[in-house]
Amino acid sequence: MDHDLPFDLKSEQPRPNAFIQWKGTDVCMDFWCECGEHSHIDAMFAYAVKCWSCGTVWEMPSHVYPRKAAPDFTGPFVIDDEGSN
Repeated sequence: MDHDLPFDLKSEQPRPNAFIQWKGTDVCMDFWCECGEHSHIDAMFAYAVKCWSCGTVWEMPSHVYPRKAAPDFTGPFVIDDEGSN
């Protein structure tokens, strides 16, 4: 499957974007493989995910692309000025 966005650290990324450093990052995610397998992952250091059904290894991208919240969104959220909520 081809994607429109580059999968490397040297390419300019569209804005807005956020860069995730997977080192020590505790992630909780649902993962769907192209083989159809679904798994729930609670892990740290999620640089890559190996499908337990077909064995395909997937590198996790470092860039994510946020979307604006609805005006009535109440959080929780992180504050963008060196603090957190």
